[in-house]
Amino acid sequence: MKKIVLLVLSLTLSLFAQNAFEQSYADLNSAIDAIAKKSTLQEKISLYYLALATHDQVLTALYKKETSNDDLQATKKKMLLTITNLNQNKKITLDEITKLRNFYAHFNQEAKKVLLNADEEKPLDIKTFYKQTEDTSYVKTVLILFTLFFMFSSAILAYLLYRSRKTNVSKENFPMIDTLMQHRTQL
Repeated sequence: MKKIVLLVLSLTLSLFAQNAFEQSYADLNSAIDAIAKKSTLQEKISLYYLALATHDQVLTALYKKETSNDDLQATKKKMLLTITNLNQNKKITLDEITKLRNFYAHFNQEAKKVLLNADEEKPLDIKTFYKQTEDTSYVKTVLILFTLFFMFSSAILAYLLYRSRKTNVSKENFPMIDTLMQHRTQL
């Protein structure tokens, strides 16, 4: 559980630290959105998938503290090939394709900058993080006590509400019971 919290924390910090990278990713997605209206389903899936794969590979490389990523280069080649293949679609203009290629090139440059700057940033000290979470063990005790208190009080409240209701079950209120009893005796 602590590893998951640490992973989410480090990814969140890395996301907020690279505003230019995230902005270029948002610009790329907007350009893909504009072209997606005119493209086929296969083209849409390829564009969105490759853009997301590039973003994911950069974040994975940041997490693993890698500065160069061969998968990133392979994804770049696939994305540029997909963008080039958009020329076959008559609905998409050359201007839009060029704009998309430029956004992807900018996004890729920002990704490289982020990966190169990853070594300069001070990594989060794991021992310090664990020490901070271990010092707050009283929080678990307080939560358990509150949970037990609310469970006990809700059980008492439910009992009092159930007891206060007068249930009057008679054959007049439920005529179906009478017919079922008659069928039972006949069997």
